[in-house]
Parts: sequence; C-alpha cells; structure tokens
Amino acid sequence: MRRATPLVALPARLVGPMVCAAATGTAALLVAYMGLWSLVLLLYLTAVALAVLSPTKAAAALLFTAIVIEPGAVDFTRPLSLAVWQMPSGFENAVPFTTSPFELVTFAAATSAFFRFKSKIQTPLLAWGVPAAVALGFAYGLYHGGASNLAYNEARGIVAGIAIFILTSRVLPNDVRKSLKLTLSAMVILAGITIVRYLTMARTGNFDVPAEFLFSHEGSVILGIGLMVGVLAIASIDTDSMTKLSLVAYCLLISVAMVATGRRAATLVLLIGGLSIATLLFSVRPKTVLVCGLIIGVLGTGYMTTYWNKEYGAAAQPARAVRSQISPSQRDQSSDIYRTIEKYNVVETIRLNPTFGVGFGRPFYQFQPLTDMTAWWPLQYYTPHQSVLWLWLKMGL
Repeated sequence: MRRATPLVALPARLVGPMVCAAATGTAALLVAYMGLWSLVLLLYLTAVALAVLSPTKAAAALLFTAIVIEPGAVDFTRPLSLAVWQMPSGFENAVPFTTSPFELVTFAAATSAFFRFKSKIQTPLLAWGVPAAVALGFAYGLYHGGASNLAYNEARGIVAGIAIFILTSRVLPNDVRKSLKLTLSAMVILAGITIVRYLTMARTGNFDVPAEFLFSHEGSVILGIGLMVGVLAIASIDTDSMTKLSLVAYCLLISVAMVATGRRAATLVLLIGGLSIATLLFSVRPKTVLVCGLIIGVLGTGYMTTYWNKEYGAAAQPARAVRSQISPSQRDQSSDIYRTIEKYNVVETIRLNPTFGVGFGRPFYQFQPLTDMTAWWPLQYYTPHQSVLWLWLKMGL
C-alpha cells in the first residue's frame, strides 16, 4: 500500500518545477523582447549572483581574467574577449547604456564585499573624496548637457578602479604568495598568447586590421608590471634555487612578450618600474642593485648602439621607445605632434573654467583642429592622452 506524502514534503517537491518554470518563462520573455542573444544574459546573471555570494573567489577570477583576456583581441582569443568585455549588440538597443560582463561582476563582488567584510587596510578619510569628486564631475557634466552614456564611458576606468579598490581591500589574502602565484600564472598565459599572436599574425602579415591594433597598450603595460612583479619576487622571496631559476625564466618569457608587442608603453613602464625597484631595494641589498645596474648598463649601452637608428622590427622597439623621447623619427614625431596639439586644446579648455572643468560627458574644445579619428575612437575628444590634465578637465580642481 502506497504511503501518503507528508504535507511538509510537498513544498520541497514543488521547488524544482517552479524554478524550471520561472527560468523558462524568463528566457521566453527575453527572447521575445530582445532576441536569441538575450539568453546569454542568464549566464551573466548567474556570474553576478555567484560574485555576490562569494566575492573572495570572484576577486581571484576577476584578477586572472583581467590579465589573460585582452579587450579587443584580434586572434583566437577574440570570442572570449567579446564575451568578457562587451555585452551582446542587442543589449544597447534594449538598454541605452554601455557596460560589460566584467564590470557587472566587479560591481556585484565589490558591493557584496563592502557590506560583508571589514577593510584590511586603513583608508584615509580623504580617500572618500575620490568618489565624491567623480559624482560631482557627473553632476556638472550632465547639468550642462553632457550625454549620460558618454559620461559613464569616460569614467569607466575610475569607477571600476574604485570598485576594485573596495573589493581588494576587503578580500585580499593575508598570504601574499596566493595572489603572487595567481598573478604569475596568468602572466605566463598572457605572454604565451602574445608571442603566438606575434608569430602567427604580426610576423607573417596575416591580419586584416591596422598593425597597431594587434597589441593593445593595456596588454603591454600589464606585461611591464608583470616583469616588475617577477623581479621583486626574485629579490624578496627566500626560496630554493629551482624556484629562483623558474622566476628568472618567467622574467625572460615576459621580456620576449614585451618586445613582441612593439609598444613603446611597455618599454617606458619597464624603465620607470626598474628605477623604482632599484630605489626601493638599494637600502636592503645595495650590492645586488649596483651589480645588476652595472650589468644592465653595459648590455643596454651595447643594445642602444646597435638599434638606435632602426625603427622597425620587434627587437628595435625598446630602443625606439627611448630614442623617441630624445630624437623622434617621422613616425613618432607625427604622434608627438598630435599629442602636443591635443594638450594645448585641453589646457585652453581648462582655462575657461579651472574650478569645475567641463564635467563628464562633454568634449574639450578644439582651439587647434585635430585629425578626426572618431570613426574608430569615439571618445577622441573626451579622453585625451594627458591623464592628469584629464582629471582636472572632468572634475575640476
């Protein structure tokens, strides 16, 4: 004889079908209003929910993803790049707001960490002036006719930076080695992708975009920082010789990847970072710094002498980065002239209202016309190269 089902078991049995019905209904509505692409939103919403539940794990995943997956990638990683850094095209048709899955997960994890955990570092009260200044920049720009979506696109870096600061200050592991291993592993993958892209696309000429789009400035800067992390790990971690040897191999791999990008930004990061590290380590290991400095000086002099007059080729790019600051070629001079005119326009725009600037969502004025590149750089007249002046331009004094 079949037993009667207890009343308390009925709700539990109904949960599964109810969840499936709700998910099916939601998916049907999304498809009806936004098209099939909208089903991807369910995946993104799941990632956001997981970030809220576990901001610590989300922070590690975000760090790894940000290093490995380059925005706007043009090689075999492009599908992943689009999935991480862009919402499907139909999203902006339905919601007139530009964002990315990476940002949504970052904001969700940061918000969860802010309310659930205490900060592990002492944050000066003045630091809260940063989000306050950003908010005022938004208010001033929008009040004077700035476009809201453009305003957010301009400030995305700062807004995401604030969220990342909140997240890391609350979930950063006490054991730095955990973050170090994750960072080094991600850097190795990024270097491998960069070298493969150079060998299969840049070196062979097998690409359909301008050569300068093959490697982003962001990727080269990340590689430069990764090399500095490796050097500091070698100098500061007391470990066995095999680990030291592995770190040396890591630094060599990152160096090769930096050269492959052909970006001046990577070399300049390396120069400034190297000087910073030497200054920090000199009081602790003066002999090591002096010996390494002497070796680098001798090798660097030989390298610069060999490649000073060469402009093209991956091996020549570090020398080009240095030479462009002293005696720029025609190729670099045209870029420098553009930036000089751009800086003049930004400074003169600030002079019109040094207290408040122009606010987010409003362009700087063109007192001297610039070559129009808005076809592939929509924010050309909103985000100039001069980052410090840009802060003044958008948020005032």
